[in-house]
Amino acid sequence: MKWINEWQLIRESNLLDVEHGEHRVSACLLLSYYHLPHHLKYCFTHCSIFPRGYVINRRRLISQWIAHGFVKPANQVQQPEDVGLAYFDSLLKVGFLQDAEEYQSSSGEVTTCKMHDLVHDLTRQILQDEFLSGIAATDQIKRCRYLSLISCTGEVDSTLFDKMHH
Repeated sequence: MKWINEWQLIRESNLLDVEHGEHRVSACLLLSYYHLPHHLKYCFTHCSIFPRGYVINRRRLISQWIAHGFVKPANQVQQPEDVGLAYFDSLLKVGFLQDAEEYQSSSGEVTTCKMHDLVHDLTRQILQDEFLSGIAATDQIKRCRYLSLISCTGEVDSTLFDKMHH
C-alpha cells in the first residue's frame, strides 16, 4: 500500500497544477527527477554543464562522473567504468538522455547522447541557485563548487582564476 500513499502525495502536491503545455511537461519531468536514485541525480544534473543541443561523448561523460566521485561501485569487483555505463544506460532508459543517433557505432552501441531542450532546462531549474553561466571576465566569483570552462577558441583567459577565492 506504500504506492497508494505515494500517489496520494502526488495528487495533493501542486506539481501538476500548472496551466499550459510546456510547464506541464516540466512538472512531469521534475516528478520523474525526484524519483531517481541519488547517484543518478548527481550524474543527470552534471550534464547541465554542456550547452543546449551539445553532442556528449559517452566515454568522456562517464570519465567526468568518475572524476567527480558520482560513480560508486557496490564492491571491489565492479569497475567504475562499468558502473558508469549502467548509470548512463539508466538515464537513457528514463529519457533524461537521448541517443544522438547520427553518431552511433557500427555495432549499434550508443556512443554519444544529447539532452532534449526541455530536459536541459529542467537541470538548470534544479540547479538554479548553484549554476552560473556566461560570466564575464570582469565578474568576481564568490562561491563555486564545480567549475567547467568551455571556450570556443580552445583558450581560457587565465585572469578568470585570479578572480576566484578559496
